[in-house]
Parts: sequence; C-alpha cells; structure tokens
Amino acid sequence: MQYQNKTPEEIVRQYKKKLRAKQGLLILIFLLYVIVGIRGIWWGDDGTADVLLKLLTLFVITYPISIWISRDFMLLNLILSQDCDPVTYVQVMRLLEKVYKRKWSIRAIHINEVAGLMWSGQFTDALSLAESLCNDKVSAIYQLVLLNTRFSCYKKMKDLERAMQVRQEADALISSSTKASVQKTGQKMLKVMDVSLALWRGEYETFRRMEEARSAGYTAKLQKVVSAVCLADVDIACNELKNARTHLEYAIREGRTLYVVEDARRMLAELAQKERVEGTGHGDGKYAGLLERAKNANFDCACGYDPDGQMEDDFGTNSLLDCIYLCREMKYRDVMGSLVDEWKKTITEWSDSNRRVLIDFNTFLERNAENEKLYQEQLAEVLPAEKSSTRDIISGYKNLIRYYIYICDYEKALCLCEKVIKTTDYGQIRTLRLFKDILEACFEVTANHSKAAAGLWKWARTELQKVQQSSWYGNLYIKGIAAAKAMNDPYGKQLEQEYENFLASFRR
Repeated sequence: MQYQNKTPEEIVRQYKKKLRAKQGLLILIFLLYVIVGIRGIWWGDDGTADVLLKLLTLFVITYPISIWISRDFMLLNLILSQDCDPVTYVQVMRLLEKVYKRKWSIRAIHINEVAGLMWSGQFTDALSLAESLCNDKVSAIYQLVLLNTRFSCYKKMKDLERAMQVRQEADALISSSTKASVQKTGQKMLKVMDVSLALWRGEYETFRRMEEARSAGYTAKLQKVVSAVCLADVDIACNELKNARTHLEYAIREGRTLYVVEDARRMLAELAQKERVEGTGHGDGKYAGLLERAKNANFDCACGYDPDGQMEDDFGTNSLLDCIYLCREMKYRDVMGSLVDEWKKTITEWSDSNRRVLIDFNTFLERNAENEKLYQEQLAEVLPAEKSSTRDIISGYKNLIRYYIYICDYEKALCLCEKVIKTTDYGQIRTLRLFKDILEACFEVTANHSKAAAGLWKWARTELQKVQQSSWYGNLYIKGIAAAKAMNDPYGKQLEQEYENFLASFRR
C-alpha cells in the first residue's frame, strides 16, 4: 500500500506538497482568467455571451482540479480501510488540522479522527469527540457516520442500553430524511447494527447467515479483518475450532493496529488452551481426564475449575509478563515485586504504553511513590506544542493531577490545576469529557484544600455553568457540591437541587 512503512509526518508532508501544487495551479488559472477577462472588457471585444463562455470554461477547467484535491484527501482513508493502521491514521488527521484553516475542513478531519480513535480501541476518546461534533451542524451523512461510531463504541464498552438509544436516533434521522442517498446509506447502516446485535445476543446462526451474505461484497481489508474476528467468535461458540483458528490467524496477520487484533490474540490463546485441555487440535489434553473425574467426584468443587485458564507447567516457557500477571492473580506481591524489577531492566526505551503498564503494577504493589516520576515523564513527552494537541497536553496534566489527589498531596494538585488554566487553551476541549474531568479534579482539590483554592473554585464554578447541563454526571454534581460546601458558597444549594432532579430523571 502507498502509505505503509511511512511515518505520519512523511505522509502529511507528501500530501501537503501535492495540495500546494494543485492550489497553486488553481490560483494561476484564476489569474489568467482575470487578466483575459479584464482585457476583453477593457478593449470591448467581449460581449455578455463571451464572458459567460469564459466563465463556463473556467468552471470546466477548475472543477476537475477541485475533485482531484478531494480525491487526495479521500485516499488518506486507505491508511485505515486497507492498511488497517488506525494509530497512524489518527496521527495523520491531527497533523492535518494545522494544514487546513476552513471550519468545514477541520470538521471533516475530526470526523475521520473519531473513526481512527474507535478502531484503535480508544473508545472513551472517540465518544467524547463524536458527542462534541454532534452539537455542530453537520450533513446527514456525517451524522450517520458519528451515530455508527457511537453505536460501535457503546457496544464494545458493553453498554447495550446506550447502544440501542443510538440505534433509535439513527432510525429517527433516516426516517425524517427526504434524500435518497441518506435513506440508502442509513438502511445499510441499520442492517450492520442489527447484525452486530445478533452476535451480542448470542444468535450465532442468524449472525453467520447475515454476515456471510454481507461479506461477499467486502472490498476493504478492514471489513474483512473485523468480519473474520466476528466469525471466529461464532465458530468457537459452535465448536468449529479449525475454522476459528483460520479466521483468527488471518486477522492477526492482516489487522496491524486495529483493536480487534488484540481480541483475536486473546481468542487464539483461549482456543489453544481449550484444545490442550480437550486433547484436540494442537494440544495433548493431559488434564481432560482429571477434570472429568473431579467433576464426577464433587461437582460443587469442579464447577469452580477453569480448564481454559491454564499456565504452562514449565515456567521457563512463560514470558516474564506472564509470570507477573500470574503472581498478581495469586496475590504473591513479594515475588511479583521482584519480577517487576527484572522486567524494568528489559525495557531499553520507555514508551507511553510501557509506563502505563508499570504504573498499573506499582499501584497494585502499593509503590505509589514511584508513579510520580512516570506521570511526570508522560507529561514531559506531550508538552512540546508542535508535537501534541491541546487535548493530549491537558490529558497529561489530568493524569498527574489525579495522582496527586490519590496520594492526598492537594498543594501540588492545586498548582497543576492553576497551570492548566494559565498555560493551555482549554477552550478547545470545553465540549469534551476531558474538560469535565478537569473540573471534577478542581472541585476535589477545592473541597480538600479550601483555604488556598478560592481562585480555583471561582474559575471552576464559572466554567461549570458554561457546560451543557445534559452532559453533567453524578460525580461532577457530588464533587461540585462538596467544593461549594467547603467554600461556604450558596451555589451548593442550587447544585444539590439540580442533582436531585438529575437522579429523579432516572426513576421515571
């Protein structure tokens, strides 16, 4: 593929070069038209018909170039649809935000970014951005794209109620539209949603029938990879393990950075364990007889056995991380601590993902003091403005603020909250969940450090009132009320009443 083995910066640099060349050609054509038009009018050679003919000629020449520019932008979707690399796709879209200035272009980029975030497994971020875009005036087709993304995120997060609400929104939008293109695209999308819901409900044969009919028309590799993982799920449920293995191996081989690849790896590992226990396929099934005897001897005990949850008897064949997770499961903190120390020595270059893993280990081992440096390093990586978006920078601050709140160091948390307010363009994230996370942290700091937090409370209270109230949630109310009480602010009474109304809305 034309974008494989290229960095996001290289892709955008190449795209920008082509874009500027085409834009320069358009400007040159317009200048020639103006010169020829003025000359014709000045000398009186052109009548109305000549002017209209030249205008038509201008349109005929420039329209294909405009289509060419749009085509180049659309081709970037191949990074996602054919290369199956949503991580690179998201980075490319974020870099393109600096290339375009028009609002509608930025909106199109953000909609593409939502898809990339979802396919890379960043469901919370995808939902936050999608919901902020829903407040903008976008075309019906873009609305369908956002609805489909929200549906997929909620389904993956196992929030079936909200997923069904999104489907109802989509159905209402499609029914109210008079455009044939919206009707056609919308009906296809509803069928896709129904297919995925069939798998959710365990209607495996229904799903298989519907998916196999649809997959015959798939052309994008992304569609084929996702279909393979879903069909593997059905194969495992129907005990067709050979087919499942074929589907999963294809997904792992072709899926690159799609989140479904991690699902496929997990399913393949579980499949191998199942085969080993049952003595089929690639395993020897040496425990199958013992487990069957245990079940017959005492079902109350046997029902708690998990034959698929085995570790290798030879611990030398397990990776260091496998052993760490096993110790964590068995709560052997002392051994786990030693293994974590050894694992750290194997990391030659620390990345954000490695730091996240170590932070998780340290939290379990109650080594919270070590996490401060890790959070600081994460923040330091995103602070250079030319490399990171405002969202990334504020998210880095948020993680460090939450750490200081966790260890009850409210003085440092207060300083960081004030730094976010003074040094970042937080208005860019006002419609995102991240902004409410910052407000929540400010309220918590205020409630626990009220003597020094008067300015922080004033800012947070003002900003809260600017946030659309329909997006408020329980913790935001609770911590806001606690902060208001700590500051002896009458606004707390109003928040308490609004919180009661919020709770009452769920009892109806």
